[in-house]
Amino acid sequence: MFIVCSVLTACCKSGQQEPDEIPVDLPCGCGNEWLKGESKCQKVLIWDYPVKPGSEEWEKHTTIQERIDAVQVPEIILSILSTEELTYLCLENPMGSLFVYSPFDRGLDTIFVRYNCFRELLSRHDAVMGLLNWYLCTMQNLSLLKGDASDSDKGQIVRKIATITLLLTRCPMPDETKAENLKEILKLLYCGYEKMFKYPDLFGSASFEYSFYTRAKIIIALDEKNLEQIPQMGKNQVFINGKYDEITKVIINDLSCQLIN
Repeated sequence: MFIVCSVLTACCKSGQQEPDEIPVDLPCGCGNEWLKGESKCQKVLIWDYPVKPGSEEWEKHTTIQERIDAVQVPEIILSILSTEELTYLCLENPMGSLFVYSPFDRGLDTIFVRYNCFRELLSRHDAVMGLLNWYLCTMQNLSLLKGDASDSDKGQIVRKIATITLLLTRCPMPDETKAENLKEILKLLYCGYEKMFKYPDLFGSASFEYSFYTRAKIIIALDEKNLEQIPQMGKNQVFINGKYDEITKVIINDLSCQLIN
C-alpha cells in the first residue's frame, strides 16, 4: 500500500480528520527510475518571518537568544496554519539548522526546544504527509537547479532535503499502522538516495549521511534484530552519528531493499 493510503488509514483508525492526498506520483523501487509527476508545492503563506538574516533589522539582534525569539511564530498563527504551510515555515526557519550539532539527535532535540513551529509540526497527526509532500516536491524539481542556479539556492535545497529526512525520525504514527508506514517512508528515502547520485555537483558525501541515519533508524524500528546485521556498531551506537563505513552503507542499502520489496 502506498504511503498516501497508509497514512490515510492511520488517520481514520485514530479517529482524526483525513489529510489531503499528496498530489504527486510515488517513486521507484530499488534500482528503478524515479517516476515522473507534477508536484504542487503550497507557497502562499498567511504569515512569513518578519525578520530574516541579512536584513538591517536582523543585524540589530546581537545575541543568539534575540534571534531565536525573532523567529518564533505567533501562537494564534500556529493554530490556523495548514500542516503544509507549517512544514514550509519549519524548512524556511532562519535559525532552525540541524547541521551544527552532532549527533543528529542532539540537533533534533535542540530545535524542538527552541522553536515553536517544529514542536507544533510534530504534534500534528498528519506531519508525515506534510514532510513527504515537500520531500517529493523538492526531489522532483532538482533539475531546475541546473544552469544558472546560485550556490545559495543549491544549498537551500540540500538543507531542506536533509531537514525533512531527519524530521521523519520523529513523526508520530499510530501503532497499528506504524510498520506499514515506516516501510513506505523507507522506500521513499531509498529512492531519494538513488536520485541524489544523479546530481553530484549538488550533493556532497555529507548529504547521504542523513539518508543512512534515518533509514538505519527505520530499519531497526521495524525489527531490533536488524541491528545485529550492522557489524560496525554495537548496541544503539548506530544512532550516534550518520558516519558509517562503506560496508555498513552496503548493508543499510541491502536491508532497505529487502524491507520495501
